[in-house]
Amino acid sequence: MPQFADKTGRVFDCSISFGIARTLKNRDENPIDLLDPDDLSRVLSDPYERFDLLFSIIESQAKAAELDADAFGLRVATRQCYIDAHAALTEALSDFFHMMDRPDLAAVIELAIESTGKLQQLAVDKIRGPETRAKIDAEISRVNQELDAAMKDSTPGSESTAGPLSAE
Repeated sequence: MPQFADKTGRVFDCSISFGIARTLKNRDENPIDLLDPDDLSRVLSDPYERFDLLFSIIESQAKAAELDADAFGLRVATRQCYIDAHAALTEALSDFFHMMDRPDLAAVIELAIESTGKLQQLAVDKIRGPETRAKIDAEISRVNQELDAAMKDSTPGSESTAGPLSAE
């Protein structure tokens, strides 16, 4: 059973029923059709949409605990809670698609998660890479040289520091 706990230890069941899926599809604001591969991919690749999906799935449990989306967000605002909630959501979606006899959509989940992970790792590698470090070092050196030049030009009594209050 896909579950996760918030930082207070409250456990949420993240199971998806057909009723939840139908409610998500038919809601007026930000409908999500879990059985549409494009919709599913869009939701899974956007952290805000993913949070909205997660909250929508556990909303009745959150309301029973008198939590709105913002309060719930604060309760899962730790790295481990987020990891656990994301794992539960992934498991819940996979279980739902197998229940609906849609292994193709389970593959969409796996692809979206794999792609997101690879893109995030690529960004980290690029940021930490030698080219980025060289560009940062060059920019630091340039700014340092400009500051040194500005400091040299602004010695006491020089024209560049004479302002409206200087004695003429």
